Amino acid sequence: MYWKSVMFFSFISILLWSAEALAIGQTQQVISESRNVPIPARGGKEETFVQPYDIAVLNIDKLLHESRVAKQIQTELETQRVKFQEEMKGHEESFLAWEKKLVEQQKDIKPEDFAAKRKEFDAKVAEVHQTAMRRREQLEVAFNEAMTKVQETILVLVRDAAVKHKYKLVVPRNLIIFRDDGLEITDEILQQLDEKLPSITLRISQK
Repeated sequence: MYWKSVMFFSFISILLWSAEALAIGQTQQVISESRNVPIPARGGKEETFVQPYDIAVLNIDKLLHESRVAKQIQTELETQRVKFQEEMKGHEESFLAWEKKLVEQQKDIKPEDFAAKRKEFDAKVAEVHQTAMRRREQLEVAFNEAMTKVQETILVLVRDAAVKHKYKLVVPRNLIIFRDDGLEITDEILQQLDEKLPSITLRISQK
């Protein structure tokens, strides 16, 4: 009599997600208010050109991947992922050895005794399965909470920039087909974000 534990180990492999994958889909839209942009004149001198629509452009993806806090979040997530992977690898090795032993014992013990041992094995596999699911959910919640804080901080910084420079609209760069480099405020916001929120605590539930 033989049963498969392959489904459990396939499940474990699915759980070994990359920290980078969790970051997919993080987006932000920000609206602000007006500015003047200095641009080079033909004679090499700068002149002030008033943008007709007072628009600025923000590369949100760059902020969510290259800021100090975003890198810190990714590093911490990767650390947790590796730790979790090692833990699951230990469980996998233990279950393989346990299963092999049960298969060897099957021919030497009563069917009802084997059924009891199999039930115990299946229960433990299910328990680790649930623990793995719960751990992944905890990491996702912690990641989303941290990135929400980053996005909220970006929005505050963009609003402050809007007041300072009088922007009427800030447009995400991924929605732009063409733009003048002078409209970009990404580096300015990135520097401010690094100063205002250099790191954040990833709050991972231990329940």
